[in-house]
Amino acid sequence: MNPENDGRRRITFKRKIESLEEDRDLLLRLVDTIRNDDSQTTPGIMNLIRSSASLEEIRLSLDRGPDSSSSNDVQTKIRRPAVQRFMDVKRLSDVPLYEVPAQPWTSVTDDDALVSHLISLYFTWQHPILNWIDRDLFLRDMRSKNLNSRFCSPLLVNIPQFYSGYPEAFARADDPGSRGRHFYEEAIRLLNKEEGRLPLTTLQARGDIYTRTATLSLQKPSIVKIPKFEPLPQTHGAEDTWIPYPRQAKSQQAHTNCVITGVFNLAVILWDISNYLFGDEKPLSLDPIEADAFYYRLTKWAEDLPECISLKNTPTPGVMDMHMRYHNAILVMYGFIQPSLKQSESAAKDRIKILRLATARAISAILNQFRSLWPLEYVPMNSMQYATVALFTLLEDLEDQQNKKVFGDILTALRALSRRWQLAKGMLRLVQLTAIKEEVNLPNEAQILFTDFEAELWKADDREQFSSLYPNFAVSINQGKSDQSVDGAELDRFLDEWDKLALSEREGESDNKN
Repeated sequence: MNPENDGRRRITFKRKIESLEEDRDLLLRLVDTIRNDDSQTTPGIMNLIRSSASLEEIRLSLDRGPDSSSSNDVQTKIRRPAVQRFMDVKRLSDVPLYEVPAQPWTSVTDDDALVSHLISLYFTWQHPILNWIDRDLFLRDMRSKNLNSRFCSPLLVNIPQFYSGYPEAFARADDPGSRGRHFYEEAIRLLNKEEGRLPLTTLQARGDIYTRTATLSLQKPSIVKIPKFEPLPQTHGAEDTWIPYPRQAKSQQAHTNCVITGVFNLAVILWDISNYLFGDEKPLSLDPIEADAFYYRLTKWAEDLPECISLKNTPTPGVMDMHMRYHNAILVMYGFIQPSLKQSESAAKDRIKILRLATARAISAILNQFRSLWPLEYVPMNSMQYATVALFTLLEDLEDQQNKKVFGDILTALRALSRRWQLAKGMLRLVQLTAIKEEVNLPNEAQILFTDFEAELWKADDREQFSSLYPNFAVSINQGKSDQSVDGAELDRFLDEWDKLALSEREGESDNKN
């Protein structure tokens, strides 16, 4: 066969040329849009790009332009990609950090390369944040293929596998929102078969399931007693490294022991704050003097951190999460005290407001640092909590230009996370509906982002997928000065009430236009 005369080869080449021409046309249109600085079109396009939208979504957004009759048209216009199971270029060039077998650990796939990729992603981006699995022991037992292993089990293997952007990791290849769902469903099935047994691997798996489905509840005291903890030695061995997989980049020092010690010392302070705020013997209010005492402990903790785990010296996911956790504690603590202050305490109110807004901007700076180094799709799930609380804080003062810009930056990050995490989607909707409820005048860029979010990602039945375990922070902190009930702050109840109202108003506006 003469390959030059092979018709299949000519067809493939023609398709490649057409694809390149389409991409070039898209690039020129984007440059032209940015050059003209169209205030109606440019912010929406930039939001789409920053939130990891596909080229097809960006192209369709340009096609419909600012005069489109309805953003809802996007859903009907986007051509869903065909269900594809072949390897893309990134998969072909991928070299997992850890090679492990798929069998006998999961029935979802027998693809060793895919499972190795997913496990490598987990230990790169999520494990440094919630370090409750001994990586080396887990990998050793997983490679042994022994189902009676002490540090590995089918349940524990199926839990981490929801990070990949490859179609093979999606429960439905045309739906990125389904990533890892089939692994997760198998993990739940295996968990239900445990029948009260609680080996180490089941305990570890339960921790990951909890953080995936509920994250943190803001209005409950800690049910875990402070454990005894001997500070780990500040070793900086050559083997303690971190690599931003799947990028083929140089390794950097992870400083794992220093991060673990820092997180533990911070957790002790957070334990005390949580029990003071929500313990049985304490009212749901906070004395300013007590708050300042906690704040002193938090700032002292930050000052005492070794230089090796500063954001400047070690910008790894574990270090970034630790610093955002610190800032989030300040936002939550002072968020509960600010509404309860009396009118005569206006100076304290102003001081706390300035501090909280500066802290929200600090969280944004860390998220921007992450985005400048790696794709937003790898942001660990804890960041949803920090981003949401920062957004609620910034809603209090969007007249300030700096706050307005920071609000847009964090909103874009949460929009990107909402493509991957169902809870992030609910949080984004929560912020939107809270702004409507509080009659906040949102920046134009934020309004465009929320409009596109409603059209492309949010569906009417999405609100049914949320539990009341996650409260509305903005509503919660105002309970001390109003007659709002705790029920009104719960995520599912709040979404059910305000989402229906927002959707009905939008439908009414559409009918009026027609």
